[in-house]
Amino acid sequence: MDKQIWALDKFWIIWVSCLDRARTINEIQKIWNYDGNALYQKGLKEPIWKEMMKGGFLQSKGKAKFRGVYGDLLYGNFDWTLDFMKNLFSEIKLHQENPIPFNLLECLENKKKFVYFLDTNREIFYLPSRLKILFGNKDNLKNNCELSITAPMLTLYNQIIINALKKKIQIEADTIFLFSQSLIFTPYTRINFFGYYKEVLKDLSIKEIPEGIVNETKLFKLWKEYAHKILKALNL
Repeated sequence: MDKQIWALDKFWIIWVSCLDRARTINEIQKIWNYDGNALYQKGLKEPIWKEMMKGGFLQSKGKAKFRGVYGDLLYGNFDWTLDFMKNLFSEIKLHQENPIPFNLLECLENKKKFVYFLDTNREIFYLPSRLKILFGNKDNLKNNCELSITAPMLTLYNQIIINALKKKIQIEADTIFLFSQSLIFTPYTRINFFGYYKEVLKDLSIKEIPEGIVNETKLFKLWKEYAHKILKALNL
């Protein structure tokens, strides 16, 4: 199989950095502290940003001047992300014997509606300041690129779970803290999902999450299934 453009690390730097608004390559380099013209470098055959435009990952919003240099204003598209996630998580399930990412993706009742939700709430999930909290630096972004899609998805899941528990089981505030455990006790020490999640919550209300994106029944069933596996391992 031919190498895909998203296998290039600079693809992700460019793409996530022009999701909240259109930016030039020069602006993006400034955000992530690149020296020289690293993001103008060749992709598969041409400069990577041009290949991303031809592939439909980016669109041009005209031209702008940044630090004395004119460049295309690039704006990221979301249409391709569903196929990317499905292929990636299928491969992880098959070759790494880890079905959880694929199963979590399948909890999206309406995947196109989820992508539309991201598209219409770009400033909530993709402000560069929030991405820098999540990833810390460009190397962590490149090495954990799928989080640029799954972090917003898991944020929605957490909000829906907590809201459902409060409404249906009427769990009190002094108990709800138990459900933050996975955000705090995590092996991903180079990724700050907790900090990102807190920032997103400043703008994300449960009332703003449209119904029909997530299958709550499937989500809770999945959670229960893996919780039972842990309890079994603990002989509880």
